[in-house]
Amino acid sequence: MIYILSIVAYLVLALIVLVLFLLSIVSSVITGHYVISTLKLAITFFLMYELHRNWLSSVVKRRTELKTLAFKPDDIHIFLSVLIGSIFTYFLNHDLALGAVTASCLIGLFGAMILKKYQVPLYCGSFAGMVSYNIVSSYPGIIIVGVFAGLLYVISREVFNGFGGKLGAMAFFGTAVSSVILGTISKTMVLPEISLNYWLILYFVIGAGVTFLMKEKLKFSAVLASAIAGLAGALLLPLFHGDQGAVLAVGLFCGTFVGMSSVDRLFNFRCILLAGLLGAIVFSYTQPYFTGLGGKLGAIAFGSGIAAAGIYNFAERFRNGKKQL
Repeated sequence: MIYILSIVAYLVLALIVLVLFLLSIVSSVITGHYVISTLKLAITFFLMYELHRNWLSSVVKRRTELKTLAFKPDDIHIFLSVLIGSIFTYFLNHDLALGAVTASCLIGLFGAMILKKYQVPLYCGSFAGMVSYNIVSSYPGIIIVGVFAGLLYVISREVFNGFGGKLGAMAFFGTAVSSVILGTISKTMVLPEISLNYWLILYFVIGAGVTFLMKEKLKFSAVLASAIAGLAGALLLPLFHGDQGAVLAVGLFCGTFVGMSSVDRLFNFRCILLAGLLGAIVFSYTQPYFTGLGGKLGAIAFGSGIAAAGIYNFAERFRNGKKQL
């Protein structure tokens, strides 16, 4: 059962990032940014290369092992943690009007400091709770979101571990499926003017770098590092940049998910910064699509981390091939 479910989880997560990256290419072509389009085609190649590597390493080569695994007794608590994180973030976000980023960060801080054992699934749920009120306007609706996100969380524990943004991708799945069920998916497609915001790119990369440094140098948990950096951005950037600050805080928060990646996946600080840069570019061109769905930020960070790892691993394979010649 775990083997089959791991395949399903892999395919769902891979499809999410591929769709977002391809839509980003479409946006850059429509706006006439052909150099950026060519760059993103190359990025998507490395994304697909690394997706294939992970398919082989986490599913194909582990087939026998995965067939012996079973669900764990704690999986129900993990599932409930995702659901609870979704509900309470939704409450903070909409009922208390704290804003999506602040609400998610507060849940992350609570989990990292109080419920450490379940801080990761709680943080995953918090991304689902960031969903716009236009998309999910009731608590029964957010419960549906949390259920789907929680189910994917439980069945995906054997795939893509260590890539920052995986939590957000799972939350994105929950909000996307729920928006289809609730009939609000059409509201996620808008037509904003697309342009490269260099401040956003800068803060996206800063968010990735600062989170990685807090995690690796200060030994903070990945959740704590991301929540602290995200909350600082949500509080400070509007003071420095006025109305634009809220958008920049979103970009910085998205970057923190890249910084949550383990060194087994994104090997060093340079790789983190590269992933942050890739994510910022993709983020800038996906604004017309799936607007308001919780977890979209994480899904973009997830894909950019996979693409950056693909670049490094492809380069390493090329170097090793030259040495053998």
